[in-house]
Order: sequence, then C-alpha cells, then structure tokens
Amino acid sequence: MNKEHFIIELKLHLRPLSQSDRDKIINYYLDYFAKEQANGLSEYEISRTLPHPKEIAYGILEDYDIPVNTTEPAQNDWVEFFVESKPSEEVPEYLYTEPESPFVRLFQILGIIALNTFFMIWLILVFVCLLVAGWLTAIVLIASPGLTVYNLTHFISTFNLFQFSVSLALCGVGLIGFLLLRPLTAGGYKLLKAYIKWNLQIIRGRRLVR
Repeated sequence: MNKEHFIIELKLHLRPLSQSDRDKIINYYLDYFAKEQANGLSEYEISRTLPHPKEIAYGILEDYDIPVNTTEPAQNDWVEFFVESKPSEEVPEYLYTEPESPFVRLFQILGIIALNTFFMIWLILVFVCLLVAGWLTAIVLIASPGLTVYNLTHFISTFNLFQFSVSLALCGVGLIGFLLLRPLTAGGYKLLKAYIKWNLQIIRGRRLVR
C-alpha cells in the first residue's frame, strides 16, 4: 500500500483516541515516511517495513487501555482493500527492524567491512574488468571488416579477400558477444545495486526478523 492508504487506515482504526493523540501518532508516521523516502525508499517499500496499520492501531489502543473489538466491522463507508501483488512484489515473511544492541551493530558493521574488503570488492573488480574486456573485444571484432576494406580499395588480392572473409566471421562473433554482454551487464548492474542497498540497510542498523 502507498502512504495515503496507510495513513487513512491508521486514522480509521485510531478513532477511539482523542484528536490530539491521534494527530501525534499520524504525524510520527508521516515523518517516518518522509525520512525513509529521503533515504531512497518508495512508499510501497516503506509500508512493507511496517506492521499493518490495524495492528499498529490496536497496539496503541491497548497501551491507552482502550478495549479493542476485533470481531465487529467498522461502522462507516470505508472498506479495507488490498491489491493482489505481483509475484515479484509479494510482501516478504521477514521485516526490517533495529538491532537489539550497539554490540550487535558493531559486529554487523565489522562483518560488512570484512566481507567487502577481503572478498566482495575483488569479486566485483574481476567481474567489471571481464565485462570491460568483453565489450572492448566485441567492439573491435564488430569493427574488424572496416579495417580490411581499406586494403581492398587499394589492392585486391587473394590474401586481402581472405582477410576480409575472416573479418566478416569475426564481426559475426562480435555481434553474438554484443547480444550476450547486454543482458549480462544489465543483470550485473541490478545485482550490484541490490548488494549496495543491502549493505546500506545493514549499516543503518536494520536486520531481518520474523
């Protein structure tokens, strides 16, 4: 759900509270959405890190010693709705939360630093170097017929014709390499982006819990 849907549902279930208390809670979650959006998360991603608005409201009402009747439907025109998410957008079983102690955070950060320093940074560098070498090779192979055309325009011989034939074959190999490198590069970029995002989540002190 987006921010507007989240806030509307939260307001609905917080109706037993006074207006001032309700406004304080709503303002807190509006600030939370604004802060997380500034960190690059979308409204949908932010809402997935939070419990359902009904669960939040019921927990708050219990803190205020206000009885909650979970069996009776709400007496108004609002109908709670849910959009069936796509398989790639399913709400995960785990939610992000703050670590239990600074000691846990310290080990998380040290673990991330060690993982990147001794393993991931070298793996990424090797992958990037292979991609760059692959692209350069593909470009040279694709351009190879143009290098032999010059010889043909000045002197036609069996050897030059053979060179031109070989360059055409190499150009075909380069085109195949180009077609393979495009999805490989796009996939590598997405993986790197997801890995960087995961690192930032750990550094900000978030971890996965049930």
